[in-house]
Amino acid sequence: MNTFLTYHRRAAEEGIRLRSQVMRKLRDDEEGLVIMQTGAEVLMEQGRKIGIEVGKKIGVEEGALQATRQVAAGLLRQKFGALPERAERRLLTMDLAGVQALTLAVSSANSLDDLGL
Repeated sequence: MNTFLTYHRRAAEEGIRLRSQVMRKLRDDEEGLVIMQTGAEVLMEQGRKIGIEVGKKIGVEEGALQATRQVAAGLLRQKFGALPERAERRLLTMDLAGVQALTLAVSSANSLDDLGL
């Protein structure tokens, strides 16, 4: 948009008409839409985009954790039968690295106690 505006004193009616024309022009022009945004709107849009990216990352990490917990619980049940409540609770509090290590250790464990469960 190659229009530069200089604001100076105008009669109220003329100022309202000028503002209306400028707003109409800005809405029709992509660059104008950016110009119309306030600083707060720009920051909110940036925050929204960051939030979406962070949300995606957290969602993927949480999905991996839940899937790994399910695999670990399945392996534990297959080897040791029904799990006591303390083992279920412990499994739910472990982070991804802990659950992964537990999953690998199941095959060589002789009891839930060997796994710290």
